[in-house]
Amino acid sequence: MGRLLVLGAMALNIRCGPLAVEAGRGILLSAPVVFAVTVGVLALLLRLWRQRHPDLRLPRVLVWPGMVMLAAGLIVMMPTAADNQLRWVRMGLWVFGSSYLTVTLVLWRVLLHLRPRSATTWAPLSVMAFYWLPAIPLAAGWLPDSVASGMELVWVLPGFFGLVTAPLLLGLLVEAWLRNRPREDKIRADTFE
Repeated sequence: MGRLLVLGAMALNIRCGPLAVEAGRGILLSAPVVFAVTVGVLALLLRLWRQRHPDLRLPRVLVWPGMVMLAAGLIVMMPTAADNQLRWVRMGLWVFGSSYLTVTLVLWRVLLHLRPRSATTWAPLSVMAFYWLPAIPLAAGWLPDSVASGMELVWVLPGFFGLVTAPLLLGLLVEAWLRNRPREDKIRADTFE
């Protein structure tokens, strides 16, 4: 029965989400918070990986993109604050945030293996550029709703409302703990000396 309703809604082209402008504004306003939370998660993972990679640091350059995103979101929202667009910000935090965190964590882990020193810089910045830049023309109303539908899939599917993000994050935390915990044989050697 549920599949039949979904197919019927698709056939009638019924839209059950935000319009392109609302989606774009929701993403622009939620992006600074999403970026800050993601950088915080990466800082936690860096702390756990510090024993194996002591030269890993959280780059200070990550402060500037957050400030630019905050300014852009506020500028876009100023003329439409009376339209009560803030309801889509919560959805952006949840949907966009979980997908952004998922893709960033996967890219960060791959880059940690290939280029550990630049992983924490390039993973969040490149993914945010891919996710955030399309929201600008959507928020300005320059693109039709059909384009928003395609972007909404990109903003929703990778994190799928946190159902992908939570196990991925848990797995990365467990991996970092297991790979960087003190070894039993080293602890025994230190206690007998």
